[in-house]
Formats: sequence, structure tokens, C-alpha cells
Amino acid sequence: MKFNKEFKDTILSLPQKEKDKLLLALLKKDKVIAKELYFKLLDDDSVDEHQLKMEEEIKSKVAYFATKRYTTSYLLKRLRSVSTLITAHVKITKDKMGDSYLNLVLLTETMEIFQTKLQKTTPGQARKLCIYFLNKTFKILIGITKLHEDYHLEYRDNLEKLGELYEANKHIMRTAVQNGFDVNWLISTEIPENIEEIYKGIKNEGYLTMKTYLSTPGINELDLT
Repeated sequence: MKFNKEFKDTILSLPQKEKDKLLLALLKKDKVIAKELYFKLLDDDSVDEHQLKMEEEIKSKVAYFATKRYTTSYLLKRLRSVSTLITAHVKITKDKMGDSYLNLVLLTETMEIFQTKLQKTTPGQARKLCIYFLNKTFKILIGITKLHEDYHLEYRDNLEKLGELYEANKHIMRTAVQNGFDVNWLISTEIPENIEEIYKGIKNEGYLTMKTYLSTPGINELDLT
């Protein structure tokens, strides 16, 4: 929402006491902004320290998910909840590496812990999860290319690990081939400079969505149950 000059000037002209009350009321309603302000003004921990805590929390949560009754829908729901936490962390701390790095940790940990269960899942049950993984991986790679090349080495080990885990999973590989994702980008850690254009082109052609499966030769609705 954009504010016009008249509205801004009116707010700024309010008595200080009234502005303070409005600020506190707004902070109570927006916890992310409140945490962002706290981080800027009072938090003694650095961005790197917050990133490390977030990484540990991600690993702990994924391990906890594995103790519950496994279904792909349950796992997908939980992964999205962790992704929301990562987004909040990045907004609060302005962690320029955190978005790609922490989401990469999330995918790598999940693939490591759930690899066997994912292999035993039917193609129909696995499809949403595989599409989620590949969409998120594309966004991770795009995020890395936007960083200075000096930072790229920080991602090498996890990229290679994720690529090897993908390569070992029949559902991920099948989905990758169908949707134009080259797992070698991860294994070789050679990300195309135009990865963002590649992703946009694939999406514009209607891939990396659920409709992809029903329009792919050799796949019918019975395969997706």
C-alpha cells in the first residue's frame, strides 16, 4: 500500500505521545516488523549467529517431522511452514545469503532423512512434493547467481549433496526430466548465468505445475492415484 504525501505529513504532525501509541499498536499486530525493529535496536546477536540458529532449528524440525506418520501431504505442509520461518528470518535480519542457504539446508536435510520413504512413494503421491522441490531449487539457484561470486563457494557442498540425493531418487529425476531441470547444475555446481530466464521460460510453457503430469505422454490419471 502506498501512502500519499498528505497522509504522511498528517501522521508526522501528530503529537509524539499519540505517535508512540500508534507505533506500539502496529507492532503488536505485526510480529515480523516488531522482531525486525528489535533486531536493529537491541539484539546482541549478529546476522551470522541468527543464521546458525535458524539452520539448527531447520535440522531439528526436519528430524521431528520424521517421527510422525509419513504422508507426502503432511511433509509438504511442514516444509512450507519452515519456508515461512526462513522468509521471516531474512526479512528481520536482512540476511542476504540466508534465503538460498537456509532453503538449501531445508531441502538437503529433507532428502537425506526421507530418501527411503520418498523412493517407496507412488508417482501420484510424490508429484506435488517433487514439483515443490524443483521450484524451490530453481529459486535457490537464482538467488545464488544474484550474490557476488565470492559467496558461491559457501553453497558448493550442499549443492553437490542435494544433486546426488536427487540423482538417487527416481521420482525427483523423472520430474526433473519432464520439467527441464538439469540435476548436473547441482552436482557440478555450475549454475547457468541465465538460470532465471530458463526458469521463467519453463514456467511460461506450463511446466513445474500439476498440469504437466496429465499432459505428459505415458501418464494418465490412474498413475496419479
